[in-house]
Amino acid sequence: MLPGDPLRIGTVTEINIGTGVSALTLLDGATILARGTNVPEGSKAYVRAGLIEGPAPDLAEVEIVV
Repeated sequence: MLPGDPLRIGTVTEINIGTGVSALTLLDGATILARGTNVPEGSKAYVRAGLIEGPAPDLAEVEIVV
């Protein structure tokens, strides 16, 4: 069995309604493009496999390195 795509959290930095694509900045500082415009700019969103799945809570960001 292969693992699925990880669920990540990013902050929506730009929305392009015409193309249906949003830009997000992830916790590690990387910027990605994802399909979906259902989360307002400046808010956090769940994203998996290039698709915004919905809004994420605006909690403190913590990265744990093992």
